Amino acid sequence: MSTTRLIQTFQELVQIDSESYAEGPFQQELMKRFRVLGLTILEDATKEQTGLGANNFIARLDGDPSIEPVFFSSHMDTVSPGRDIRPQEQDGREDRCKQNEQRLNYLHLRFT
Repeated sequence: MSTTRLIQTFQELVQIDSESYAEGPFQQELMKRFRVLGLTILEDATKEQTGLGANNFIARLDGDPSIEPVFFSSHMDTVSPGRDIRPQEQDGREDRCKQNEQRLNYLHLRFT
């Protein structure tokens, strides 16, 4: 993966509001991107039970059945502030998020 593509993807995703109980749009974007890559999406119906902003889902990519599978797990929601994030790229990396500087300090991603 190229550094340019990695930064662009990060910039696109971090701008989607995703605070707890409002992570639905982020979930929809992730599922769309996984489908474009050819993954199968299995989504549960726990949103109604949990009161959260999205269901859980599994994105599956079929592979070689003779190789042990790998499973990754992560959260789709973020803590506050997770709305109106607007990253700025400086010197080829993400250095600052300008939105609400009192609450957002510096966000540093180092690419080597």
